[in-house]
Amino acid sequence: MRTIKSALEQASLLYTKCYCEENVYHLIKLLSTVSTLEKTFAVFISNPTRSIPIWCQKSSLDGQPVIWDYHVICLAKSKEWVIFDFDTTLPNPASFTDYITHALRPPVPLPLQLTRSYRIVSATDYLEHFASDRTHMVFSLRYF
Repeated sequence: MRTIKSALEQASLLYTKCYCEENVYHLIKLLSTVSTLEKTFAVFISNPTRSIPIWCQKSSLDGQPVIWDYHVICLAKSKEWVIFDFDTTLPNPASFTDYITHALRPPVPLPLQLTRSYRIVSATDYLEHFASDRTHMVFSLRYF
């Protein structure tokens, strides 16, 4: 029988950099094979200007926040609330308190254009209705 630990190990193998919503989808799908999803959620973080700062990210330079256009994490509760973020340098999962304190840093005053908004989607709805559309992304080549 699969355990939550083995599901998490498999999910980490499915990680693709900069594909947070797909990573969370695969994680939730794996978690659904070993646990009920009644206390599991996909959390979308963004804002109208598509610029939200998150600290403790693998893509960070010198401890500065990464400014994402959006980011998706997984919030779940077994014994305590935890956050799964495959792009974090914090433990994965991180305790809810540690993630909020170190990655989102609520005491840090943010300019209005960087203020984060959250959309919380139940894991079952996320699995049922997930569709990824990356047409908003613009890629540019830089030559050195």
